[in-house]
Amino acid sequence: MFKFSQATLLKIRKIKSDQALQALALSQRRLMACQDAIARNQGRLSELEDEMAAKLTGGIKARELLLLEDFHASLRFNGQALPVKFAQVFQSLEQSAVDQDAGIAMGDKVFGAGDGAGTAQAGQ
Repeated sequence: MFKFSQATLLKIRKIKSDQALQALALSQRRLMACQDAIARNQGRLSELEDEMAAKLTGGIKARELLLLEDFHASLRFNGQALPVKFAQVFQSLEQSAVDQDAGIAMGDKVFGAGDGAGTAQAGQ
């Protein structure tokens, strides 16, 4: 069995405590390096998230534009635009025509080719 003097044990303890302090300092430096790397990666992650959001938003906008173009194309007939712009005008004209009191009109009936004589007769 080894016998150490008290001074030797104190030196061993001092060496161990110095080594522990060095190990602690090294661990702290490594921890700080890891925290810096995490901060850099979080910044990059934020940039990547922004890029992905922009791409998705751009993709959605492009899809919306395509759908809008398809919608506008569906409003065309033989290359001609349908009179969608004039719908309100047509509605107001139709409404005023319905609102007018037409009354009863009498006139001469004109017989056509399938009616026999083909002459006009006076209304009764």
